[in-house]
Amino acid sequence: DKENLNLIKIKKAIFLFKSGDEESITKTLNPIINSDSVWRYMAIELISDYFLSKNQNVKAKEYIQLLNNKIKE
Repeated sequence: DKENLNLIKIKKAIFLFKSGDEESITKTLNPIINSDSVWRYMAIELISDYFLSKNQNVKAKEYIQLLNNKIKE
């Protein structure tokens, strides 16, 4: 089902972290982030952690802000 596919995408993104291919990581995680998937928060945390690990704090903050906005709702 859809949620199992999203879980597979999460696992794929984790695998891609080693390669450091930002485009592939964002392309894999953004559809989950922009959905109402149960994996949405995990995808946001993963991509923000990825950007923090690359010292791309501005990009990380953009995703963290998404998470903070959703928690406030």
